[in-house]
Amino acid sequence: MRSVNSSVMWKESLKDITTEYPRSGLCHLPTPLERMPNLSRKLGGVNLFIKRDDQTGLAFGGNKSRKLDFIMADVLDQKADSVITWGGTQSNWCRQTAAAARKLGLKPILILFKRAGLPTECDGNLLLDSILGAEIRTIELEQGKSFMEIRAVEEILKTVVEEERRAGNNPYIAPIGGSFQEGSMKKPLGAICYVDAIREMVKQAEAEDVRIDYLVQATGSGSTQAGLIVGAKLFCPQVRIVGISACEDLKTISRFVDTITRRTFEELD
Repeated sequence: MRSVNSSVMWKESLKDITTEYPRSGLCHLPTPLERMPNLSRKLGGVNLFIKRDDQTGLAFGGNKSRKLDFIMADVLDQKADSVITWGGTQSNWCRQTAAAARKLGLKPILILFKRAGLPTECDGNLLLDSILGAEIRTIELEQGKSFMEIRAVEEILKTVVEEERRAGNNPYIAPIGGSFQEGSMKKPLGAICYVDAIREMVKQAEAEDVRIDYLVQATGSGSTQAGLIVGAKLFCPQVRIVGISACEDLKTISRFVDTITRRTFEELD
């Protein structure tokens, strides 16, 4: 970031275009925009800030809380009483989904994929999933297989959904990472929440009298980066969004982000 006069032209653009989307109130917002003077000096004088989305509040925080703030409102709107999702055995998304479901009195069902060669101990997020009382189904992945795309899990999902319906429940399928418009989620809510996060951050940056040049973040299932891209185009087009893939190759993750970005622009008209 670099300092600018506070008369910067952001004010006009900061209309909240996400107000039509209900929220569940699970997320602690706004999160702080914090200066990092020591690391800035160590890196040669760059003006570095961190957006503290680790402080979003739900089950140790993280970007998934913003997503679930919107997604769980959709769950309630569809009158679901159980929430089914999937991820890796140490998935932050699954841990927070389980916490969100329990907080709202719903049943969390987690389909957890264990990569070949990983340990089997019940610790970390897996332990937290258990403490939260989630129903857990563990699937062993073959070497080199990925669970990131829904076709890898659709048969398992079909079986779990049928079981829930036979038990008299109304299940909601929440796509991995809250990212793709699949399962029960018909709008790109996992990206829309980060359009709103950009608006929040730009207002904070203006209050600090700084201009954002780059925003760097980790990318997994793609919707956080997609939302940031759309938000930047709307509110601060000078910002370059830089995603660092946490799990997939460049071609795959670029396709994820591109698809969700386009859907988000369409949804927001």
